[in-house]
Amino acid sequence: TKVKGQVRDGLLAIHDVSVPKALVEEEAARMRNQMVQQYGGGMKIEPDMLPSEMFADQAKDRVKASLVLGAVIEKYELTVDEEKINELIDKIADDYDDPDQVKNYYRNNEQELSQIKHIAIEDLVVELVLKTASVTTKRVGYSEAVSREADYSNNSGPEKDPDEAD
Repeated sequence: TKVKGQVRDGLLAIHDVSVPKALVEEEAARMRNQMVQQYGGGMKIEPDMLPSEMFADQAKDRVKASLVLGAVIEKYELTVDEEKINELIDKIADDYDDPDQVKNYYRNNEQELSQIKHIAIEDLVVELVLKTASVTTKRVGYSEAVSREADYSNNSGPEKDPDEAD
């Protein structure tokens, strides 16, 4: 969601983290392999055919985000309980014709379950930050609200809600 992205970007902006090159290369390789799996479409595309530089910036951002989120998780001793994981799986499964089949898939696939746990812990970090941070509400038009390219950091300061009394 947009709020999750804003929290992530805010955390990254206030933390100067050096990113180990080995981790960035590992993440770029993972991203390259994932792209081949998703978009290969049965063609004989080898991951090495895609240059790792193509993924370098995004891989660096992901590693930095992972390190910062990991530090927050460790500092505040955040853990995800089974109830939260089940809620997320149920929410995903509700969009399908056979929710039970989807639930079983996620619960019996370690890689998918790991992704759900990651989403759940990210949600906990976002909740923590929103509870403790100074949050500014900004009115925007529909197109800006749904735009993925919206620049979150371009706030020129707090904007008051015109419906709020002074």
